[in-house]
Amino acid sequence: MLAWSQCMAREIQPGPIATFPKWKELGRCVRKGEKAITLCQPVTVKRPADADDESGVFMRFIYKPGWFALSQTDG
Repeated sequence: MLAWSQCMAREIQPGPIATFPKWKELGRCVRKGEKAITLCQPVTVKRPADADDESGVFMRFIYKPGWFALSQTDG
């Protein structure tokens, strides 16, 4: 939803997204001046076992910038 809302706000056609190096690997070039999209991604973290605290696994979300939509590339 975050990527979609950024595309709509910037009037970018939503579609497949990838990082700059991935588009380069696929033979496409990100257009000069295009602004990257930020994604919110889940990360699973294992909590260390303490005597006072419950041990276990939990999920946190991090924001990762540097993604571009297909419509931001030439190829």
